[in-house]
This record gives sequence, C-alpha cells and structure tokens, in this order.
Amino acid sequence: MTIREYVEAVKAQLSLPPKTWEKFARQLENELYEMVEAGLSQQEATEKMGPPAEVAQQLQERAGAAQKPQQTQGEMPLLLPWAIIFSATLMLVKGAMWFGSHTMGDALLAVLGLILTVISAIAALRYRKPKTEQRDTEE
Repeated sequence: MTIREYVEAVKAQLSLPPKTWEKFARQLENELYEMVEAGLSQQEATEKMGPPAEVAQQLQERAGAAQKPQQTQGEMPLLLPWAIIFSATLMLVKGAMWFGSHTMGDALLAVLGLILTVISAIAALRYRKPKTEQRDTEE
C-alpha cells in the first residue's frame, strides 16, 4: 500500500472537519515520509504505522480532545458579566465626573453606561435558572 492509499484509507474512516483533516493528513504523511527517508519502503512504513482503522480511531480521539468545549445550551456567555461590570463602571465614573464638571460628554457617557447596564442585566436574566433547578443544586 502506498502512502497516498494509506492516507486515503484513514480518511475514509474519519468524520472530521476539512481543516482538521488537512492538518492531520499532513502530519500523517510527514511521519510516513520520514520513515521512507530512514530507509523503509512505503509498504513497510504503512505497516509500521498500523492498520488504518486504528490510526483513524487515534486521530478521531485526538481531534475530539483538541476541539474547544462547546457552550452548553442555557449557559451564560463569559463575556456577559464583563459587559455588566464595564457598563456599570462607565456609568458610575462618568456620573461622578459629571457632578464635578457638568460637561455634556460626561453626562452622555453616564447615560450610555446606564443604558448598557440595563441591557446587559436584561440579557443576563435570560440565563436565570428555574427555582426547581436552583433547589436541586443547593442540596
């Protein structure tokens, strides 16, 4: 079996996104060609790597571990609490500056901070857990 046939046999047993597969295919081909450069024939190199099914299973597991964990349904995005903190800070700081200087820019930024805080808080309420679920996690 040639290196190209071996790589295609591995590919046939995988279900990976194209970019991930391309990365793994390059790595696999590089390993095989390094063995050929070391003096093995293509047949011996592919036999040394193992059956395509085993290699495909290892690559599939490696790809599963490498993928970023998906956000679960109903889980609050990590950016939302930071948006609340930023907008509340903007409102407080610019509001305090407005009391000292009475400039229109400070007043507008304080109002903008208030509006962003309210919008972020409303968005955060969508991720509130039902009371029954809260009781289960407390026990």
